[in-house]
Amino acid sequence: MALIKPLPPIASIRGKLHKLDNVYFTVRYGKQLGIRMRPWMHAPTPNQSRHYQRVRKCNQMVQTILRNPEQKQHYFLLWQAYESQQVHNPWQKSYRRLRDFIYAQIYASVTFES
Repeated sequence: MALIKPLPPIASIRGKLHKLDNVYFTVRYGKQLGIRMRPWMHAPTPNQSRHYQRVRKCNQMVQTILRNPEQKQHYFLLWQAYESQQVHNPWQKSYRRLRDFIYAQIYASVTFES
């Protein structure tokens, strides 16, 4: 990953400049990054395929939770309580976004039978 400083007329770049490029541009936490994409050399292993399906299912569940105001509020309160405990316990993981917190909470419970 490379940190990129775009020229003044361009605020940020997202995606590829051309479909055949091997550099993908993105903005993460306010910083412009360029990520070199490497082509797949082999088909994914069965474990990798199961992991991809698990991540996909978890992402769908997180999106569903974030669309529902009651569930979103519930997880927001849990996140605030968790972050207030983090002040007293510096070894505890901190989450920058509510989405990351929800993902971490439900990832362990998500199983996908292939």
